[in-house]
Amino acid sequence: MHTVHAGLSIVAVLKEGQIKETKDFLLELNKNPGNNSLMPCTKIKSALFVSGVVIPAQDYNGETLPATLLLLTSFSGPLKIHLDELIQFGGAGLRELFQYSIDFPSGGLQSDEELKAFIKKHRQADAFYTGMQCITCMDVGREEALRKEINDFIDRNGTVADLPPAQIYQTIQRHIRSLPDFAWAQEEVSKTLADCYQQYKKLPLLIVKIFGPIILLFIINKWIGISAVFCILLFIIIILIIYRKAEIGDEQVARKPEDSRVRKMALTQNHAVMNELTASGSLKKGWVRRLIYKAVIKTVGPVLGCINVPTIATARWMAVDKGKRLVFISNFANQAESYVRDFIDSPGSARKINLLFGLGAGYPKTKWLFWDGATKDPDGFMNVFQRNQQVTQFWYWPYQNLSVDNININRKIRVGLFADFSTDEKILNWLSLL
Repeated sequence: MHTVHAGLSIVAVLKEGQIKETKDFLLELNKNPGNNSLMPCTKIKSALFVSGVVIPAQDYNGETLPATLLLLTSFSGPLKIHLDELIQFGGAGLRELFQYSIDFPSGGLQSDEELKAFIKKHRQADAFYTGMQCITCMDVGREEALRKEINDFIDRNGTVADLPPAQIYQTIQRHIRSLPDFAWAQEEVSKTLADCYQQYKKLPLLIVKIFGPIILLFIINKWIGISAVFCILLFIIIILIIYRKAEIGDEQVARKPEDSRVRKMALTQNHAVMNELTASGSLKKGWVRRLIYKAVIKTVGPVLGCINVPTIATARWMAVDKGKRLVFISNFANQAESYVRDFIDSPGSARKINLLFGLGAGYPKTKWLFWDGATKDPDGFMNVFQRNQQVTQFWYWPYQNLSVDNININRKIRVGLFADFSTDEKILNWLSLL
């Protein structure tokens, strides 16, 4: 069984007049997100993060996009196991929560299978990123306890720190071996074939989906293949011309939000280490932007598993309301404003952010999507982001005092504890992690 991370994004339009009731229910759950009676998240062992948020009705060029419930989990392992745990332990809460959505059956969802079908129907595709890949929620707790035990042992035995590096290392090993509660720390930690397949399968599958039909046409007939390539290139050129024309016409950039709103949002993201952020906003006008953004989500998703952003635990981008609304959710280490500014701390980063956010209404004017935008107008980017931030009513993460960096360092400590280091330099590098 693999331990690769993924996101489950459930999107349900709310019934008219049910916004307050939905928020109140989520806020009630949030009083004890780990151990409330309706959705005790600590029992859902596959879950890393769980968020519940109501995004308001928003304008899309004169059309009202409806108030919508988002229930979002970040989990490790197979989706089937996560769904089974979610329903087994949180079924009562899910049924009560989903009753506020427009297509919830009048008779309720009596069976677990009905509830599972409802969740699958409302699952939204996303581009998902994790900065702590293949680390389960249980791993996070155990590996933090291991680091603390090693440090406490050294503090209790002050003379250990004066020994040569190899002897310090061996002394720590003997101590951990003597503790039955840490027997798991002696087990080898490495990515399995199932992990590697699950983590990287999307990229080759995407390549096959894009180029497979073309190759097949060439096999059938060379001229049919050439004609298909010509038609595809012509379509792309036409789309780019239409998009560039729309881009040139962009003028409106979001104004700075009121200070009261900024302060209100800051109060919801003031945890010492880890925080959650939700932002939603409509796309700029035009079908071509919806088409491009959906394509971006589909193509960027497989690539996200191959990059590393030190401050982000998990993040996801979604195109909801038939691609008319952009939604971004992140669990991150830092305060919200400084975290968002990290996105644009270099021209290269800003161009990537243009790709992921540049199609949103109020975003600074881009040039061929990658250029200008946040690179040229960082304040405009901050304005539109702050205007579109939403209050998250429910958030679960049991290790709020650990950053992504802490979690990944703890994993390195565990991996190196019983490694076969051949030099003092390698041992010193490991000791420096403590």
